[in-house]
Amino acid sequence: MDRGLAGKVALVTGGSRGIGLTTTLAELEQLKVPATSVSANLSIGHGCRTALDHCTRLLGPPDILINNAGATSNTPISDLLTDTIDDARNLKLSGYRRLAQLTIPTCASKAGARRQQRRRCWR
Repeated sequence: MDRGLAGKVALVTGGSRGIGLTTTLAELEQLKVPATSVSANLSIGHGCRTALDHCTRLLGPPDILINNAGATSNTPISDLLTDTIDDARNLKLSGYRRLAQLTIPTCASKAGARRQQRRRCWR
Protein backbone atom coordinates (compact mmCIF):
# COMPACT_ATOMS: atom_id res chain seq x y z
CA MET A 1 0.00 0.00 0.00
CA ASP A 2 1.74 3.16 -1.22
CA ARG A 3 0.27 6.41 -0.02
CA GLY A 4 3.21 8.56 -0.99
CA LEU A 5 4.80 8.13 2.44
CA ALA A 6 7.97 6.39 1.34
CA GLY A 7 10.92 8.18 2.88
CA LYS A 8 8.69 10.50 4.92
CA VAL A 9 8.94 11.03 8.67
CA ALA A 10 5.78 11.57 10.69
CA LEU A 11 5.60 12.89 14.23
CA VAL A 12 2.37 11.50 15.69
CA THR A 13 1.31 12.61 19.15
CA GLY A 14 -0.94 10.49 21.31
CA GLY A 15 0.72 7.26 20.27
CA SER A 16 3.35 6.69 22.96
CA ARG A 17 1.45 4.20 25.13
CA GLY A 18 -1.63 2.06 25.40
CA ILE A 19 -4.09 1.85 22.52
CA GLY A 20 -2.54 4.86 20.79
CA LEU A 21 0.87 3.19 20.63
CA THR A 22 -0.51 -0.16 19.47
CA THR A 23 -2.68 1.41 16.76
CA THR A 24 -0.01 3.81 15.53
CA LEU A 25 2.73 1.19 15.31
CA ALA A 26 0.42 -1.31 13.57
CA GLU A 27 -0.62 1.24 10.95
CA LEU A 28 2.93 2.43 10.34
CA GLU A 29 4.19 -1.15 10.07
CA GLN A 30 1.48 -1.89 7.49
CA LEU A 31 2.61 1.17 5.52
CA LYS A 32 6.27 0.09 5.88
CA VAL A 33 7.15 3.34 7.67
CA PRO A 34 9.86 3.19 10.38
CA ALA A 35 8.67 4.24 13.84
CA THR A 36 9.84 4.90 17.35
CA SER A 37 8.05 6.16 20.43
CA VAL A 38 8.79 8.59 23.23
CA SER A 39 6.73 9.62 26.19
CA ALA A 40 6.66 13.41 26.61
CA ASN A 41 4.35 15.83 28.39
CA LEU A 42 3.18 18.05 25.53
CA SER A 43 1.30 20.39 27.83
CA ILE A 44 4.64 22.00 28.77
CA GLY A 45 7.19 23.63 26.48
CA HIS A 46 10.14 21.34 26.98
CA GLY A 47 7.92 18.27 26.46
CA CYS A 48 7.20 19.43 22.90
CA ARG A 49 10.91 20.00 22.29
CA THR A 50 11.68 16.52 23.73
CA ALA A 51 9.27 14.84 21.31
CA LEU A 52 10.58 16.74 18.28
CA ASP A 53 14.24 16.20 19.22
CA HIS A 54 13.67 12.45 19.77
CA CYS A 55 11.99 12.10 16.38
CA THR A 56 14.68 14.13 14.61
CA ARG A 57 17.56 12.29 16.28
CA LEU A 58 16.27 8.80 15.45
CA LEU A 59 14.38 9.22 12.17
CA GLY A 60 15.20 12.70 10.87
CA PRO A 61 13.17 15.88 10.89
CA PRO A 62 9.44 15.31 10.39
CA ASP A 63 7.62 15.91 7.12
CA ILE A 64 4.24 15.36 8.76
CA LEU A 65 2.81 16.34 12.14
CA ILE A 66 -0.33 14.68 13.46
CA ASN A 67 -1.46 16.24 16.72
CA ASN A 68 -3.58 13.54 18.32
CA ALA A 69 -2.58 13.64 21.99
CA GLY A 70 -5.16 14.02 24.70
CA ALA A 71 -6.42 11.55 27.23
CA THR A 72 -10.02 11.84 28.24
CA SER A 73 -11.58 11.30 31.60
CA ASN A 74 -14.75 9.44 32.50
CA THR A 75 -15.12 11.63 35.57
CA PRO A 76 -18.36 13.62 35.68
CA ILE A 77 -17.64 17.30 35.05
CA SER A 78 -18.97 18.17 38.50
CA ASP A 79 -16.16 16.07 40.01
CA LEU A 80 -13.29 17.26 37.81
CA LEU A 81 -10.53 19.14 39.56
CA THR A 82 -9.50 22.53 38.19
CA ASP A 83 -5.95 21.21 37.71
CA THR A 84 -7.27 18.37 35.54
CA ILE A 85 -9.20 20.79 33.34
CA ASP A 86 -6.20 23.15 33.13
CA ASP A 87 -3.87 20.28 32.12
CA ALA A 88 -6.27 19.18 29.37
CA ARG A 89 -6.59 22.74 28.06
CA ASN A 90 -2.81 23.25 28.12
CA LEU A 91 -2.30 20.05 26.14
CA LYS A 92 -5.04 20.44 23.58
CA LEU A 93 -4.60 24.15 22.92
CA SER A 94 -1.13 25.28 23.92
CA GLY A 95 0.59 21.93 23.33
CA TYR A 96 -0.78 21.53 19.80
CA ARG A 97 0.16 25.11 18.89
CA ARG A 98 3.61 24.88 20.48
CA LEU A 99 4.49 21.62 18.74
CA ALA A 100 3.25 22.92 15.38
CA GLN A 101 5.35 26.07 15.78
CA LEU A 102 8.43 23.96 16.52
CA THR A 103 7.78 21.46 13.73
CA ILE A 104 6.74 23.67 10.81
CA PRO A 105 10.24 25.20 10.34
CA THR A 106 11.81 21.72 10.14
CA CYS A 107 9.22 20.66 7.58
CA ALA A 108 9.71 23.82 5.54
CA SER A 109 13.50 23.47 5.56
CA LYS A 110 13.42 20.05 3.93
CA ALA A 111 13.82 20.09 0.17
CA GLY A 112 10.45 19.78 -1.52
CA ALA A 113 8.56 19.69 1.77
CA ARG A 114 5.02 20.97 1.63
CA ARG A 115 3.29 22.26 4.70
CA GLN A 116 -0.26 21.27 5.35
CA GLN A 117 -2.18 22.11 8.45
CA ARG A 118 -5.37 20.37 9.32
CA ARG A 119 -7.82 22.18 11.48
CA ARG A 120 -9.75 20.18 14.00
CA CYS A 121 -13.37 20.94 14.61
CA TRP A 122 -14.41 21.06 18.21
CA ARG A 123 -17.77 19.47 18.81
